[in-house]
Amino acid sequence: MRIETHRRIVKAIAQELGLSRDQRRVLVRVASNFDSIDRRRRKSKRHHGYSACYRVEDYTRLGRKRYLQGCAKEALWYLGAALHLAQDTLIPSPRGWRGLHDRIERELTKLSVPRRTIEEALSEAESPLTEYAGAIGMLRGFISEPIEDSVEIMDVATRISTMLAYAVLGPPAPPQSDLTELRRLKSAVEKSMRDFKEAHRAHKPYVKRAHKVLIIGLILSLIASAASVAIVPKAPPLASLSVAAIPLILSAIRAYKIVRRDARYYVAEKKYKIALRDLKEYMKRIKEWYLVERNISL
Repeated sequence: MRIETHRRIVKAIAQELGLSRDQRRVLVRVASNFDSIDRRRRKSKRHHGYSACYRVEDYTRLGRKRYLQGCAKEALWYLGAALHLAQDTLIPSPRGWRGLHDRIERELTKLSVPRRTIEEALSEAESPLTEYAGAIGMLRGFISEPIEDSVEIMDVATRISTMLAYAVLGPPAPPQSDLTELRRLKSAVEKSMRDFKEAHRAHKPYVKRAHKVLIIGLILSLIASAASVAIVPKAPPLASLSVAAIPLILSAIRAYKIVRRDARYYVAEKKYKIALRDLKEYMKRIKEWYLVERNISL
């Protein structure tokens, strides 16, 4: 995407967000001139495909982190870099698609920025976290199925850029929708924990039976070892050990089958682990995207 197209899209979004003049200057400068900035920093020059999408994710998350830390200028720098790469990613790569790439870039310079798309994206925004996930999902979808219509590219680039801008500069406090989801995940963990505890109590008889089988196997192993030494005194030690190991191995297999019969226990254990993992992952995202350390905890 050409510099002027980057500049017009980002400038329109910055105005709609109500950024100050200095803030708009930083954001527009980075977003429109990131090619030269990137080369000076000796970073990867690939601005298309999945490699660029990964960089969009990294820059957006870094921008949000700096914004929550109160470093607005750095946040805008990272946001500008993310917007530039996201917009470039929507255009077919010049490697192998030079003609299509150049045609779309020319057509985009003649199109107006769809301000209505910016207004719709901001009015539909639920939270910074959901907008980030939605923007990255859209970006990945269009990478796998490239767009060849320049009007659609302009609209999609504007929408994704607006969503990313909201993801970085949105409210620092978690919205009610994210807190509701957090409460749902906590309830799921509590329920699965109760079910797992009940299944664990019901599982104890299976464990006791398995222990008895293992004890019997150990006794038989000792008897087999003693009998082997008594019958064949000069037998190699390895042979005696092999004979003694047979009852122990068979009893271990039998004990394993006994405890695995209790399918309810293992299903409950799996559900509890999955619910706990989902809660921890969501908590990690919440703490990454909002200022919640003091009022939300596991």
